[in-house]
Amino acid sequence: MTEVATAIQQMTSREWRRLLSDAFASDLAASELCSDLTALGDQTVDDLVQLYNRVMTALLDQHSHSNSATQSQRKDDAVV
Repeated sequence: MTEVATAIQQMTSREWRRLLSDAFASDLAASELCSDLTALGDQTVDDLVQLYNRVMTALLDQHSHSNSATQSQRKDDAVV
């Protein structure tokens, strides 16, 4: 007897070819990460990581849209 299991995986990718690097670099330079470095001096490491993740995600969402897709993968397992 053969049992077929299906694994479902959510995939997210970005349209990297559409990224305009000059525009991205300009917006990054104007962001909180680069504009006033003295304001970041009293932040904890955790605060800085959260800031980095928030700013970079927003910039990437603005400059390189993400696509999500669900992928099913069948696995054939023999049951004895």
